[in-house]
Parts: sequence; C-alpha cells; structure tokens
Amino acid sequence: MEAKRVLGPEISLILVSVPEASKFHGNTGMAKIADAFWFKRER
Repeated sequence: MEAKRVLGPEISLILVSVPEASKFHGNTGMAKIADAFWFKRER
C-alpha cells in the first residue's frame, strides 16, 4: 500500500469502512478488525 510506504514504519494506519465495503478493502494486505483494517506500527 502506497500510504504505508510513504509514511514509514513508525505509524499505525487505520482504514474504517462500512460493512458492505469490507470485501473491497480486504485486498489491501491490512489486518482486519471489526469493520476496519489496519497496519500495525513496526517501531
């Protein structure tokens, strides 16, 4: 995901979506949390 690459490993990125869009956002490589996805901070 471009945003994660640009922002770097010291951030957490949360994508909140409506339940109907969760299949669409499931291809981002982000971990799924209840109706949302995120990249956990690496540092």
